Amino acid sequence: MPFLPFLRRCSRVAPLAALLGLAGCDMLEFSPNDHRVPAEFTNLTAKNLAKLEARPLPAGDTLRFIFTGDSQRFYDEAEALVASVNKLSGISFLVVAGDISDFGMAREMRWVDEKLRRLNVPYVTVVGNHDMVGNGRETYQHIYGPLNYTFVYGDTKFIMVDTNSREYNFNGQIPNLGWLRPCSPTSTGPGGRWSSRTCRRTTRTSTLPSKCPTCSPCARPRPWCSK
Repeated sequence: MPFLPFLRRCSRVAPLAALLGLAGCDMLEFSPNDHRVPAEFTNLTAKNLAKLEARPLPAGDTLRFIFTGDSQRFYDEAEALVASVNKLSGISFLVVAGDISDFGMAREMRWVDEKLRRLNVPYVTVVGNHDMVGNGRETYQHIYGPLNYTFVYGDTKFIMVDTNSREYNFNGQIPNLGWLRPCSPTSTGPGGRWSSRTCRRTTRTSTLPSKCPTCSPCARPRPWCSK
């Protein structure tokens, strides 16, 4: 084969091969708002709850968990957090109270998960206002799961609720009271058999307190705000 035609043929094939190689290595990003991720980074809430259920709290033991939040951009600190938590004994799980990401991007949530999956214990999250930037709401649901959910551990029921009313333009639907009211310690809710147990206590976790003066729908006059 003549040398020059061979080089021309290679010059056409090489860019295509390189492009296919990059795509296969998960290095191409079609859009910063693209929430498609490998399957191992999807449904993380359900996966972590399954791990938690496999580690039941011994009868009579004290429930201990780590509460943190705002992991956005603090990737080095997340590594330090994991190292610190892994040195502790008697910890059942870790809660991230929202703002996992800064701009609601899948790659941010994936970066945080890559750190937190090194924990010796499962972790659960609640959606934050930063997680809703752009199409972050759909991204969170794709990577983690429901915006509102419950689970029971030991004799404590945890209610994880979306309170980011500002990101819904104070439409009066957030928090979703129709979903929240039935979440009593003995009600049967979205958590299936997790939420049908009788509990001694209930705790609610959200990224913002319900009476936050700048984030509550009652911060401004609205017809649905009771006095």
